[in-house]
Amino acid sequence: YLEDLGERYDLWFERYGHGRKMLVHAEEHDFLNSEEDLDSLVQRIVDAVPQRMLAFGESPS
Repeated sequence: YLEDLGERYDLWFERYGHGRKMLVHAEEHDFLNSEEDLDSLVQRIVDAVPQRMLAFGESPS
């Protein structure tokens, strides 16, 4: 069952075209025990997602 599920997920991921996606080879990292690995992943996500400036308070004149 799990092997079939993994194959179906891989196929779905390859064909998905409704937005951006990021492939993370989780087996190569230890996100729970390595702060460096986790920080690296978070930075990849931040770099990949477009950032918008949010205006708080008064607008400049």
